[in-house]
Amino acid sequence: MPLCKPVTVSASLLVFIFSWESFMWPLIVTQSKEYKVLQVAMGDFVTEHATF
Repeated sequence: MPLCKPVTVSASLLVFIFSWESFMWPLIVTQSKEYKVLQVAMGDFVTEHATF
């Protein structure tokens, strides 16, 4: 089990980086609401309807 820790950390970082890129690139590139991907649309929805 101790040898699984570096593999788990590496895989987690790669998954995080790839999912972050799939959020940031469409956020930067798309300007109209009809072409937004699901991640960006959900992010807009959460920030639009959040009460702080």
